[in-house]
Amino acid sequence: MTQFALTKLAGKVIRPRNHSTDVSLAVLSQRFALRIAFGTEEAVSLIEDSVSSHMRYLLSTSKDGTRQYAFYPVEPVLSSAAVEFMYMHNSFLSTALRHLVQEVVAGVIDAEEVGELISRLLILISRDLATIVIEKIRVGCTIPDNLRSACQPLRFPSLSDKEYFSYLKPVRLLDVLAVLLGHKWSSGHDGYIKSTFERAYISASQWIAMTDDVGPLPDDIEYVMSASLPCAMLINYSQA
Repeated sequence: MTQFALTKLAGKVIRPRNHSTDVSLAVLSQRFALRIAFGTEEAVSLIEDSVSSHMRYLLSTSKDGTRQYAFYPVEPVLSSAAVEFMYMHNSFLSTALRHLVQEVVAGVIDAEEVGELISRLLILISRDLATIVIEKIRVGCTIPDNLRSACQPLRFPSLSDKEYFSYLKPVRLLDVLAVLLGHKWSSGHDGYIKSTFERAYISASQWIAMTDDVGPLPDDIEYVMSASLPCAMLINYSQA
């Protein structure tokens, strides 16, 4: 099923080394809830091409040739396929993020008010990398040794490995934070933090849009916007 979803996201032929902007946005949209800015002609074509060609399933056909499609991406199979696509080759993620930046600059994709898109990328990619290390998933990209050493080999206490797609298995919150912030992020408070979050796991595989706000915006928006920059620099440095 995941292989079928991979083919759908890729638009028939899977090319992790050389893929189009539509494929990049289809894969990233499935996991990071990209928000399209409805103010350009490119946004309309993006919806038509990316969603209909890369993210929508054919549900059924009738004798007269009528086809019924899903009008939204199907989960969680597409999410599992999207994360596999992201780490098939060393160049896919960097190329996909470059395509995303181009579309943000062009006004097609909205980076949102206080950089929420950057936060979603950082958090979920950190969760992916922790999962790859802990679950020993074979990938086509290089995982730096410092990220491997940041995670503890403690797997989620599941009754069966068949209960989850490989990338969708819960991983420890502490391991995700170690990948995101560096293995010394809790220096000075190790005992308290570990005792508090030792049994906390993250099972999220994608972000979804919500109709209601989680809460009011903080007063110091400039600080919130700048806070994600050190994290981005740290992740980039650790993967160099």
